[in-house]
Amino acid sequence: MDGILARKYGLERDFGKYLDGFMDVLIYLVSPGILLYESGFDGVYIVFIMSMLTFGCIRLSVFNQIGNIEESNGLSYLGMPVFWSVFIVAIYLIVDLIVPEISKLLLAVALTAFSVAMILNRPFYKFKSIKQILCLTIGGAGLFLVLEALI
Repeated sequence: MDGILARKYGLERDFGKYLDGFMDVLIYLVSPGILLYESGFDGVYIVFIMSMLTFGCIRLSVFNQIGNIEESNGLSYLGMPVFWSVFIVAIYLIVDLIVPEISKLLLAVALTAFSVAMILNRPFYKFKSIKQILCLTIGGAGLFLVLEALI
């Protein structure tokens, strides 16, 4: 949402871009990595967390250099955005509740695919409105509230 608001109100500055990149590392790479580690995704699986961190930092460095790319349907990201890590962690937590026997293996595959996708030289969808972002956020929170109530 910060980028949408900055562009809308003409508040884009280099300082904001670099601060945003730093916060993205903390929010979308380090925090999910710690959460996964603390939830038992440790030992040899730490390699997959480290690959997510490494490739995510490379992806954010490229983004800080070139920004968004222009596509026929508007702005897009070059490489998969790091914020998708939140969705991967959420899906892992749900799968771990249902089939804990294979959840770590599936997460390892997902993190590998995610890591590679972050450095692909192709456009990825960029949410265009605050409404889309809020629907995903509120919907995800609602899903976890329902799951919490059921368990």
